[in-house]
Amino acid sequence: MRFPRAEEMSFEADPRRVTRLGRLLRATSLDELPELWNVLKGEMSIVGPRPLLMEYLDRYTPEEARRHDVRPGVTGWAVVNGRHAVAFEARLRMDVWYVDNWSISLDLRIMASTFKQVLGREGVATVQSPDEISLPERFHIQPSERTVPGPRPPTTGGTSADRTRPLWRRRVLRGLRRRRAVGAAQAPARRPSNQ
Repeated sequence: MRFPRAEEMSFEADPRRVTRLGRLLRATSLDELPELWNVLKGEMSIVGPRPLLMEYLDRYTPEEARRHDVRPGVTGWAVVNGRHAVAFEARLRMDVWYVDNWSISLDLRIMASTFKQVLGREGVATVQSPDEISLPERFHIQPSERTVPGPRPPTTGGTSADRTRPLWRRRVLRGLRRRRAVGAAQAPARRPSNQ
């Protein structure tokens, strides 16, 4: 799939942007294989909520944002329960359900179901319009808001190691630092021991 041109909305232009090879890769789910590299690097898990666009981060409700409490995954609960046939907000609800009900047995069940769906090519859509996925208006991205790949913008604050970590890990570390700071401020002062 080529990048959308400046005047194109990505979802509206998808049918024109997908190549024959892209359709084949999508139909066979081979387009997901590069994500295994992210799993090996520790940025993703095999099972977890599917990663979505970075532009959506400030558009989630607090409940929907809980989907980021776990690592994103190559497959997930929403994938095996409808894949592309489920409305967008229903997918987000399923992601939160997964976060609340996570277990090893659930992950094994999801992986088995994923394997079955990939072999049967069930529920695969190579191209979808915003209407087909019931994308809420708050998630519609205007061309001016779109992030185009290129040089990284300069970041402020944090260490250089923080900027190279995945977003979910940066958030967790930031939360831990805040908790330590609050805990240290609330802890009673220790008396030096007399020796």
